[in-house]
Amino acid sequence: IDGNEKRSVFHDDELRAIQYNHPVIQRNFFESLGRLNMAQIKSWLAPVDGKSSKLLKKYQEDDWKEKYWVDYDEKYCMKLPAWEYEKEYRLLITDIWSEYTKDNRFIKYNSEQLVGVIFGIKTSECDKMRIINAINKLGKTSEDFEFYQAEFDDEKQKIIVRKKYFFGN
Repeated sequence: IDGNEKRSVFHDDELRAIQYNHPVIQRNFFESLGRLNMAQIKSWLAPVDGKSSKLLKKYQEDDWKEKYWVDYDEKYCMKLPAWEYEKEYRLLITDIWSEYTKDNRFIKYNSEQLVGVIFGIKTSECDKMRIINAINKLGKTSEDFEFYQAEFDDEKQKIIVRKKYFFGN
């Protein structure tokens, strides 16, 4: 949105639909180091008393690697059923090589597909204004774009989302 030229290009097929009724995946920490390279894994699973960890062999198995990445994707694409109304999709960026720094986290997208924003409970007023200004620069109006605010409802004891009006209506 801000014109940064170091953007990466992603495709619609990389968006993943959130699953709201998916069972929780149980993980053993020492079996979840798949994003690390072998030298890093070996340092985590360093030999004790001259004996190497049995897990070291597992990290070199193709079946294990494939399952790791499936589980990795699913971990970030699951939410509780209470959030199903969001109909959320996510773009997962696996930053193995630390390509995305604080100053280089901008991603191109088709702005015509963006039809609304839900501000989270902890979104600062400053960040809301930055987002609103960016949306205004895209030429969005109240006819083609909506803002919402998530907030905790004390009566219902749950998070609700209400529409916010910023385009002068």
